[in-house]
Amino acid sequence: MKLITLSTKHLPQLLVMERAYFSVQWSEDTMMWALTNPNIHAVGAEVDGIFVGYAFLRHCLADGLSDQAELLNIAVDAENRGRGIGTQLLTYMMQLAWDGGAESIFLEVRQSNKTARRLYTEAGFTPIGIRRGYYSLPTEDAVVMRVRFGDLPLTSRG
Repeated sequence: MKLITLSTKHLPQLLVMERAYFSVQWSEDTMMWALTNPNIHAVGAEVDGIFVGYAFLRHCLADGLSDQAELLNIAVDAENRGRGIGTQLLTYMMQLAWDGGAESIFLEVRQSNKTARRLYTEAGFTPIGIRRGYYSLPTEDAVVMRVRFGDLPLTSRG
């Protein structure tokens, strides 16, 4: 697997995957905003030159008021799930946040998405709250999760 920095040229591939795997998708405008926003890291995964996954991380550090990051989105196509690609994307994003000075990362995940929740838990995230009715199609609560880097066995900021 190879990680790549995403740009606007990847928009068609992102939209196809977004529409295939999420009941509520980012719009083309939202995806374009994320790809061009200097405070968002957009990373893709390729296997044998084929686009198979992506992740978006927002640094909340640019305003100088926050030491947080937020995992906005992560996806791996169905044929490549269970091969560690999601773990590699998540690990890479966590390292970017850590290297950028973040003290913690937050995310929301569907309460029913046990696979994703397990991925996040194994990476050190813990549930810190519930957002009632956060998701639609179907309506479902989101579990808010956070990892604090001070709680992980990291030793330096690279």
